[in-house]
Amino acid sequence: MHFDEDVLWIGGADGLWALKVMHLGPPVVLRHQPVEHFGNQRISAILRGAGTTMWVGTAAGLSRLDLATGVLEQLPTDASDPTALLAGYVSSLLIDNRGRLWVGSVGSGIQVLETRDAGGRARFRRLGMRDGLPHNGIDKMLLDAQGKVWASTDQGLAEIDPTTFAVRTLGDAQGVPIAQYWANSGARTSAGELLFGGQGGVTVVRPTQVLPTSDRPPVVVTEAHVGSHSLVSSSFNGARSTARLNISARDRGLMVEFAALDFTAPALNRYSYRLLGFDIEWIHTEPGRRLATYTNLPPGEYTLQLRGSGHEAPWTSSMLELPIKVLPAWYQTAWARIGAVFIALAAVAATVQMRTAYLRRRQRELHGLVSLRTEELNNSKRALEQLAYFDPLTGLANRRRFAEDLRQAMTSALGGTGSATLLLIDLDRFKHINDTLGHDAGDALLAEVGRRLVSAVRQSDRVARLGGDEFAVLLTDVTDNYDVEAACRRIVISLAQPFDHNEQTLQASASVGAARCPDHAADPDALYKCADLALYDAKRAGRNNWRWHASLPRLSVSGHAPL
Repeated sequence: MHFDEDVLWIGGADGLWALKVMHLGPPVVLRHQPVEHFGNQRISAILRGAGTTMWVGTAAGLSRLDLATGVLEQLPTDASDPTALLAGYVSSLLIDNRGRLWVGSVGSGIQVLETRDAGGRARFRRLGMRDGLPHNGIDKMLLDAQGKVWASTDQGLAEIDPTTFAVRTLGDAQGVPIAQYWANSGARTSAGELLFGGQGGVTVVRPTQVLPTSDRPPVVVTEAHVGSHSLVSSSFNGARSTARLNISARDRGLMVEFAALDFTAPALNRYSYRLLGFDIEWIHTEPGRRLATYTNLPPGEYTLQLRGSGHEAPWTSSMLELPIKVLPAWYQTAWARIGAVFIALAAVAATVQMRTAYLRRRQRELHGLVSLRTEELNNSKRALEQLAYFDPLTGLANRRRFAEDLRQAMTSALGGTGSATLLLIDLDRFKHINDTLGHDAGDALLAEVGRRLVSAVRQSDRVARLGGDEFAVLLTDVTDNYDVEAACRRIVISLAQPFDHNEQTLQASASVGAARCPDHAADPDALYKCADLALYDAKRAGRNNWRWHASLPRLSVSGHAPL
């Protein structure tokens, strides 16, 4: 909905309505644009633009309605043109202080209408995860009092500078406990606070109080070992420390643990170290394991440099430096090395024949051993692949294997060399069978469901068990809606048939949600989300049926098979 003066605009599955709100009496219908005018797409966002322009977002793209003439312009989409609009579910619309239109989409990030070329074609700037957004699923965009754009996403919040388009993400470390938000759920209060509704509650943002961290935390040594000996770490800390590490030839090992004293978000701190005279580049280490470790250092003098920073602060300007001296062993002196060369030359001549005979015999033994071990490794590899990529109960591909197949199929579909349709299948009232007949009956039902799904689709299609009573089917090279609906019909009818198990008759039904790439989404997470919405539409419609995602043009939108 969008309220413009005394006119209330309402969009939905039946098109766009304009109602004149009266002080006395019922509202008066001023305008109705049927859904057919928008390509049979659900209205998902409405925003009044400059002059007589009304921007209308749909489940597939963006349209511009001229209120004076009634002319409706559907902006073209083109994934191959970096300045064109991307197709997708428009979740939020916003106009910044410069009068530019910002379009937020589920799965396509943010697109900013910057200009129109000489031919009148709209030119957009795209902002996505590669530009710093925490996720390409945009839920709601709001403008703060300073003119900055804030966006809630499927993975936290983002603050965007409309001048430079610099993106700053906010998550747990900045006090944002909610990770996922609801589409078009948000508002700005009269006090300038930004409200974003999400899974688990409402996030209230006071933009003037969200400041970047600029502290430069000191770096200290928390633990140090030379060989098997522990050292007092505090002796290396402090600006006036003159401690020096002397490593004997017997020890030869060094381990130093260090930390930056920033405790706001320790898991996001950055660390690196290098040993001058030994390392060429800085070596980065994980926040949870801040260890500088060296073994078998050659004799010489070195300087160990340690640096760290907080999650938002730059590298510290002053790093911690530890001077180190590694003492040589007797055999590392020049005279010892010269003597070793003469002894080695004499020994080589005496042992070359014995060594040759031994190596030939050993070669034959190793050849047989390698053949045996190779066969064992191949068997182990096949067993590990079975465990890693297939469900042990049904023998179907598991979630990990299915995710790889879906990613490859969507890449081909986006490249124009194929198609990818995702079917999410959920058994109806499976918990009741487990509770009343036992888990053995439930397992038998899941195995039978896997066999029936394989029989209901083509050999080229991928069937997987994602977990519990949730299954998925990936239809490739299917571009006709009727073929997809036929597959859904076969699945629903097949799964509704009873079968016998241990003198018991088991019967279940299933609900199916379908979504296609690139019609609904261009990345796996968004496609899952579209199929999941369709699945819940099927369940709300009474179960034992299927539903397309609402944004796909089609002749038939659903089906139902009787039990």
